[in-house]
Amino acid sequence: MKKPLLLLLAILSSSLMFSQLNKNANKLKTDRSERYQQIKTFVEQDWKGDHQMMVYNINTQADAFSEVYELMQSKGYDEKIMLKAFGKWGIKINRKIHYDYTMVVYQYKNEIKAKNQY
Repeated sequence: MKKPLLLLLAILSSSLMFSQLNKNANKLKTDRSERYQQIKTFVEQDWKGDHQMMVYNINTQADAFSEVYELMQSKGYDEKIMLKAFGKWGIKINRKIHYDYTMVVYQYKNEIKAKNQY
């Protein structure tokens, strides 16, 4: 009887973790509300009505947005590669460009890694 209760408790607590905005998302929401709204609009394209997944993806996008900023400040930053990633992962929604920051980071890191191989 204890094991099923512990499993149920673990499932409930893990689902609660994803139903709150994280530090980066909250910071965007308060300090850069326009950017937060763009991320929210982007996430709504796939997850509107599934609030748990929206929160999870807003958190993921906010973390990636923060990582983009860190990458731009890092040694060895390559602006051309970053611009190419932004160009590939931007989509137009309501006449505005919205970015998939997780994919921008993914593509940028892979391109930098490949560039450093030769």
